Amino acid sequence: MVLTGGCSALPGIRAVATSVLGVPVRIARPENLIGMVDRLDSPAYATSVGLLRWALLFSEVTASGSRRKKIIQKQGGGVNSSGL
Repeated sequence: MVLTGGCSALPGIRAVATSVLGVPVRIARPENLIGMVDRLDSPAYATSVGLLRWALLFSEVTASGSRRKKIIQKQGGGVNSSGL
């Protein structure tokens, strides 16, 4: 189990969660941050930082897919059902 959010920073929450849930528990923290690390290095920001990273990755994948589609169409190639 992975705990996130401000309450996961409560003292002893990991032990309580392990006891209640009966599974290993860890506290999530944002990783590999650049800039403002001192302000965002808290379980309170783990979910929001993760969602922002996912959105960035998804937008890059979508943008590269769109560029690829335009290049293929420009070269006279077809586009299959998966959009590539």
